[in-house]
Amino acid sequence: MADPTAFRSLAGALQYLTFTRPDISYAVQQICLHMHDPRETHLTMLKRTLRYLRGTLDFGLLLRHSASTDLAVYTMLTRLVAQTRGAPPPATLSSWVTT
Repeated sequence: MADPTAFRSLAGALQYLTFTRPDISYAVQQICLHMHDPRETHLTMLKRTLRYLRGTLDFGLLLRHSASTDLAVYTMLTRLVAQTRGAPPPATLSSWVTT
């Protein structure tokens, strides 16, 4: 690759995007492994990731400002169990902490 500056810039931008798009974390990690000496195949990997992102713009985590400092922790299993038993949603992390 003649000028790796653009590759490094895009790879760095993708690193920030993984905060709200955990589905690309592995691909971005693999791309960033080659930031020191990128080749054309690595640029192809980066472009493939960008094409995937273009097709999945509505995916990702929505982060909103909230006055609450509680951290709600959910997993697919706890939500499924609560739904099948008719129970309320899982508790927030703050309700698990004992003082």
